[in-house]
Parts: sequence; C-alpha cells; structure tokens
Amino acid sequence: MYLNTQTLQRTNESDIRAAFPNTSFPVPFVAPEGYALVFPSPPPEFNPIIQRAQEIAPVLTDKGHYEQQWEIVELFSTQAEKDAAIAADIEAKRKASVPASVTRRQAKQALLLNGLLANVQPAIDAIPDAAQRAMIQIEWDDSQVFERDRPALIALGSALGLTSVQLDDLFIGAAQL
Repeated sequence: MYLNTQTLQRTNESDIRAAFPNTSFPVPFVAPEGYALVFPSPPPEFNPIIQRAQEIAPVLTDKGHYEQQWEIVELFSTQAEKDAAIAADIEAKRKASVPASVTRRQAKQALLLNGLLANVQPAIDAIPDAAQRAMIQIEWDDSQVFERDRPALIALGSALGLTSVQLDDLFIGAAQL
C-alpha cells in the first residue's frame, strides 16, 4: 500500500501505474515523488464478537516512514447489546459442539451416568398416545445410533423431563464415552 503524501489518500501500485501511463518504473517498483510506501502493522487485539479493527490514516513515524494505523470500533452502542451478542456466540458455539448422533452404547451409558436410564421405560410407558408410544418404543429398542434431531428422540427427552439444552448436554457427554 502507498500513500499520496499530498492528498493523504491510500493507493496501490496498479493505481499509481495507471496515473502515470507514460512512465517506466524500475523493478522492483519504486513509487514516484509524492507517494510513500506504507509499512504494514498488525491490527491490535480485539473481540470480534463485539468489535472490529478499522484501518485509519497512516502516520509518519519518527523513523521517517509511514506506518499503517488501526482503531477498534465497537459494534454495539449499549452494554445490553454487547451482552446479547456474547450470549448468542456462546450459545452458537455450544450448539456447534453437540454431536449429530451417538451410538446406542454411548447414549445408554450417558443416561446411566446421569441417573436417567431407569426412567426411560417408565417414560415411554407413560406416553398417552398409543401410536406415538409404539413409535418411540421401536426407536428406543431398535436404534443402533441415536440422532439428536430425530423427533422421536426429542419426544423421549421431553418425556424424561429434559430441556433441549439438557438433551444437548447428554449428547455432548455421550460422545465422550
């Protein structure tokens, strides 16, 4: 990146060459008078959930060259908005860590470790709709893999009194067994 030292506009080699079509430039490229190379600098650390790094005008350093400068810009104007964005990011990361499926063994071990395995059959038996009860019984008895988003599994989790987050946590724990 280069800087037009008179207008303080940032530019690049291609634009400089286009502005001087009848000029032959040396290799490696050296900008003509009135332009200065801007030395890059890394952006400062920032929280990308609630901030962004924005490039601002380069500054002439005491070393006699221009250096890229940055400022941190807040993405939200209130603390409540920042808190909501952070909470949404945490929830998205938690959801991303939930496995899509676990094996039958993993599921049963996770239920056992959480004191829920003995409650599964009584929960199935307590489902009032006979067709739904039969579908969930088949799901429980015959599945070799339990998929997190299957409606029957969600219904079974609900019959066990589990919230969606608790069911996610069971899948996360089961995947580690």
